[in-house]
Amino acid sequence: QVIRAWHPEAQLPEDPRELQGLYNSVLNEKRVLLLLDNARNQEQVEALLPPKSCYLLVTTRWLFAVTGLQPVDLEALSEKEAVQLLLSIEPRLKQRVAGEEGKAEQAARLLAHLCTCLPLALKLSAGALSESPSLPVAEFLQRFRDVQKKLALTGMDTSLHLSYDRLDENLQEKLRLLSVFPAPFDRPAAAAVWQVEEEQAQELLDGLLRASLLDFEEKNGRFHLHDLLRDFLDEVLSEQESQKASIRHAVFYMQVANAAEYLYSQSGEGVMKGLQMFDREWEQINTGWRWAATQAGKDEDRDRFFAQYPSAAAQILALYLHPRECIRWLEQALSAAQRWGWKEYQGYHLGNLGIANRLLGQYEKAIEHTQQALQIAREIGDRSSEGPWLGTLGHGYNSLGQYENALERTRQ
Repeated sequence: QVIRAWHPEAQLPEDPRELQGLYNSVLNEKRVLLLLDNARNQEQVEALLPPKSCYLLVTTRWLFAVTGLQPVDLEALSEKEAVQLLLSIEPRLKQRVAGEEGKAEQAARLLAHLCTCLPLALKLSAGALSESPSLPVAEFLQRFRDVQKKLALTGMDTSLHLSYDRLDENLQEKLRLLSVFPAPFDRPAAAAVWQVEEEQAQELLDGLLRASLLDFEEKNGRFHLHDLLRDFLDEVLSEQESQKASIRHAVFYMQVANAAEYLYSQSGEGVMKGLQMFDREWEQINTGWRWAATQAGKDEDRDRFFAQYPSAAAQILALYLHPRECIRWLEQALSAAQRWGWKEYQGYHLGNLGIANRLLGQYEKAIEHTQQALQIAREIGDRSSEGPWLGTLGHGYNSLGQYENALERTRQ
């Protein structure tokens, strides 16, 4: 992502050392703030240490050390900070607690203690109170204690349970389905996973925002779930719901990949727009592909979808992925096409395998794949593919020094 921010059309090297060298070269003498969010281990971070001209901020829920980085333990909020946060989210708390002076502060301190002063738990609890203006604060606190004791939960988990239980069944289901998104998403994506119109999706998203169960970045119009909330939803999501959400998610992002490919193929400004769209949604596109791979071989419909996936953005994938990774995608899709005798997809994937192998310098294999693709194109009368495969053969023979063969294919 860092390299593509400056060189969106760069063909990335396969060797990790070469990739790291390019990464450092791009950042050299630039003043860039890098945020590595939710790092898993030391190895992930060390590979991305930037030049000294840059600043690096790493967040993690795991304990590890990296030479040269200053560790900072983020403790829970202080009681005073926790109370301030609660009152900033639900300022009516003071008016809602009847009785002697200072009782509101006492209630806020008790809720902060129950939430163990964790910001997300405080946010969810304050949001639940805000959404239930007629619910006595004392009753809410008692519910919190009862749920926590009954289920032996932490303050964080109790806040999640109470916030989730407050939703009606329809909104609970919609929230569960959102756990399919591994990264921030927009309104059309949510509408696709829910299979509703965008106007209705907006109402549902607003409902989840009001319940503090969703975050929204106004600058880019994208929503996201907190990691802990996604973990909680994974536990309450049924297998049937998971399947339903996953197929809708994969279909939608295959269409997004295809839209990015269309922009890219228009040249001019479209090239950058297509690459930016693809880059923005890459994690979603890749997740859709990985899910589709788990479904391959189960039935004809799932194989057809799997066979189609790489063809949605073949040009960008050839640029975005290393040729070896491209080959892995294409070989899997080719196997699905061969199972059902789908000649069109077979030819398409064989031709692109030829291109990927040529980029690796494997010219004999590239020619073999491309000849098979050319044969299929002629069998099914696919003239629009016959030309490119002849051109690819020309490149392959030229690389081998077989210039007469190269000229002949190119003339054709």
